[in-house]
Order: sequence, then structure tokens, then C-alpha cells
Amino acid sequence: MTKRNITSRDIEIAQRLKTIFENKKYGPERLTQAKLADRLGFEQQVSVSQYLNGRLPFRAEAIANFAAALEVDVTEIDPDFFTHLKINLNERKTRLISVTGTVTGNRPSSITIRTTIGNNVSDYAIEVDTQEYREAGLRQGCHLIIEAGVELFEDDDVYVLTHAGQRLLATYIGHSAEDNTYHLRDMKDGALLQLPAGEVRVIDLISGIEQPQKQRIQRGVRAAGDNAPQSQPSLIN
Repeated sequence: MTKRNITSRDIEIAQRLKTIFENKKYGPERLTQAKLADRLGFEQQVSVSQYLNGRLPFRAEAIANFAAALEVDVTEIDPDFFTHLKINLNERKTRLISVTGTVTGNRPSSITIRTTIGNNVSDYAIEVDTQEYREAGLRQGCHLIIEAGVELFEDDDVYVLTHAGQRLLATYIGHSAEDNTYHLRDMKDGALLQLPAGEVRVIDLISGIEQPQKQRIQRGVRAAGDNAPQSQPSLIN
């Protein structure tokens, strides 16, 4: 798998984040990595450790989440947060990527979509064509942007396709080298899963979501001050 690119800026952010965490760790709050992981919604504290030690890249969302969990301003973690956020927004360009399938295995409603998420040529999309993942925040009709072949870390959301044709959306817990098994949590119902690596054809990172556009209903204009519901014509002669 391809290693994720860690920049010098990521390292600097990790150092500031670690200083803030240690001040709270040894201060009256006695904050631990386990407590911080719980605030962030991580399965285990190893993800916190990876961020603190500069092993994971910092996206704007991650910085904002850490700031909220540590009750500090985002600029304490990244003084250039808003500058980089503005640059990233300005640099976002729409591109066309292929929709290679759906969650259920049915034919997708379109073969391509436009997205501003990611920039890798190997990215592809999977259409969510079921209501089963609504509790996980995935509306029917949305598209998952998939980043193929990158290194996976605990708490990553992943798309899984087995050689038998089974399709899963899950949270990555880890890989056991001892029995060559992937450990996952199903995003649909939270069930813990163990899949032998030999049965897995694809396990790729979900890097973003493109939500479906709502259809706007054309409405008439209500006269000023007319807040009463309009009566319907009687159907009885």
C-alpha cells in the first residue's frame, strides 16, 4: 500500500498538539490519551498516539476536532489554519471520476460524478443505493469517494469487496499478522467482523462523501400577511 504523505507542516502541527495535550495531561485535568480518544470518537487510543507523533496527516477536519476535544482555539494547534483553509478552498477544482459500482452490487445510476474531493488519479466512487447506512450518516443516493491502495490506520472508514462479491462499508480496526485477518466494525449495525485477507479483493479508504442534490419544489408566493392555510375546494357538490 502507498504510504500517506506526511509534510513538515504536519510534523509542526503534531508537535504543537502534543504540547497542548501534555499540558492537560500533567495539569489539573489529568487528561489521558484514552479519554481524548473517547472525546474524538476513536475506537482506541492508538489513533491519538499516531496524530501526536506525526504519523498521520492533518486535514482541516482533524485539527478542528482536536481543538474542540481539547477546548482550545484551532489556531493554537495550527496558527495558519484559516490561511491554509482559504487556500485549499480556492484550489478546489471539480473533476470527473468513475462510479465503479454500488453498495448493493446493482448498476449505479450514473457512470461518472463530479467531485472536489481528493486529487489522486486512482480515486473512484461507489454509490450508496440503500437506506441501510442512514444511521451512519450516509443518505441513499450519495457517493463515497474511494482512495485506492493507500495505507490504512485504525478508525479509517473503508470500502470492502470480497472475492465472493460481498460489499461492506466498515470502520478499520486493524490487521492481525498472526492469522492474516482484517478486523472491522460494520458501519451498518456496529457488528465486529473478522475477514481473512485471502477472501478480500479490495479494502480501500473512504476519503469523502458527495451528498445527493435535493430537488427543490417550485412553490407559489404567499401574499404578505397571509399566514392562514389555504382552504381546499370541496369535492362534494
